[in-house]
Amino acid sequence: MFYGACPGKGERIQVVPVAVLIPLTEEEKRVFTQNCPEGAFDFYDRPITREEIAEYEILCGAGVRNLLQYATKLRFLQLPYAGLDGYADRGMYPRKDIVLAGASGAFGPDISEYMLGAVLALMKNLHLYRDGMTQGVWKRLDAPVDSLDGAVVLSVGVGDIGSHFCKKAKAMGAHVIGVRRREAPKPDFCDEVCTAEHLDGVIGRADVAALSVPGTERTRRLFDRERLGRMKRGAYLVNVGRGTAVDLDALSDALLSGALAGAALDVTDPEPLPPGHPLWKCPNALVTPHISGLNQYRRAHERVVAICAENIRRVCRGEAPLRPASFEEGY
Repeated sequence: MFYGACPGKGERIQVVPVAVLIPLTEEEKRVFTQNCPEGAFDFYDRPITREEIAEYEILCGAGVRNLLQYATKLRFLQLPYAGLDGYADRGMYPRKDIVLAGASGAFGPDISEYMLGAVLALMKNLHLYRDGMTQGVWKRLDAPVDSLDGAVVLSVGVGDIGSHFCKKAKAMGAHVIGVRRREAPKPDFCDEVCTAEHLDGVIGRADVAALSVPGTERTRRLFDRERLGRMKRGAYLVNVGRGTAVDLDALSDALLSGALAGAALDVTDPEPLPPGHPLWKCPNALVTPHISGLNQYRRAHERVVAICAENIRRVCRGEAPLRPASFEEGY
């Protein structure tokens, strides 16, 4: 049962049934229960059943897409990650007044550090020296070395992740250009800002193009063969958003031909990257298995817990969650 105000002292609290499906310590469970006395919490350390899911008004977790048809009382779904992968379709839910939220705001510090580390590793050829180390080779490479100091960095996406990366790149001396979907005032951590429709006008200036966009139809193949061809020769590409934003075949060709100096990918399409794909043999590619924002990072996990607990508290009290998702926009 939802109600529109926080009850006062002495008033009876009408509880809201809540299922939490993410692994938590006993201390983390108390973050939920103490933060929200209106919630009747059940913490699952096993998969929830279709009979059980039908009893809850609030779910916190993922991995339940095939059970949503049975969640007839569900009013709010809190996902434990930034994206909405596979959940941004109202047709999946029995109720049409469903509210959905991700954990945007939890991953920016960690993922932006991955982005910075990956760019610097490529610029300094550290990945190649690591390859040589595994073969017992002591050899200085005759290869260009680049720097972020004075480089033009294009951040395609300036949300939580993108803005943290922009701040780090700017602190290292880069000229930062932010690309966002809608016009908005220029933040201090960007030197320039433009909307996505002007991406082609700035992409040729970028020494680094960093993508942190959600997976929507608007961003699908955002960096296709044509747009990759507009990038500055010798530039670097980093993608931590969704693999669907980049045409991997075109990217492989650009890397192998030397048109691009390097690429770091934490996401691919398809995912996992299939055996035999040319990217596996690109010496100037750094591919990781979607690990830049894993909840195993202690501080990221703590932020996820805090965001989920706060959103559940808000919804139980009839308030909107932080950063509610848009079904129309897909994030």
